[in-house]
Amino acid sequence: MKKATPSYTVSELCRALEVSTSSYYYAPVAPNKSEQALLELIKSIADDSGYTYGRRRVNVELNALNHTIGIYKTAALMKKLNIKAIRPKKKHYYPNSGDEHKYAQNLLKREFNPDSHNTHWVGDITYSVLGVQH
Repeated sequence: MKKATPSYTVSELCRALEVSTSSYYYAPVAPNKSEQALLELIKSIADDSGYTYGRRRVNVELNALNHTIGIYKTAALMKKLNIKAIRPKKKHYYPNSGDEHKYAQNLLKREFNPDSHNTHWVGDITYSVLGVQH
C-alpha cells in the first residue's frame, strides 16, 4: 500500500478501504516444534478417547506423559485444534414402566378396540390444586 500511494498514511488507506489497521500489521505466527508436537499428542489423545475427554482429562494425560503444561494452555491448544468433548446423553429412566398399578388393576390390558360395544367404560378424574380449576 505504501508503494502504491506514498502520499497517504496507512491509517488513512485502511479507513478508506474499511479495514482495521491491526489487520494490516498482522503477521501469522507459525507454531514451533514443541507446540506442534503437543498439538499432535493432543489430537492422538482425543482420537483414543473417542473425543470424550475435556481439557482436564487431556491435561492429566499430558502430565502423565511427562509434558508439564497447564490446564489453560491445554484448553487453548484444544481450541486451536477445534476439539470439544462430546458428552454422552443421559438415558431417560422410567422407574415403574410396565408394572401394573398397585391400587387399581389394569383390566383393559391395552386392548383399546373391544369386540362388542358398551363393554369398556373409561373416565377422567380431574381435581383442583389450591382452588384453581383446570
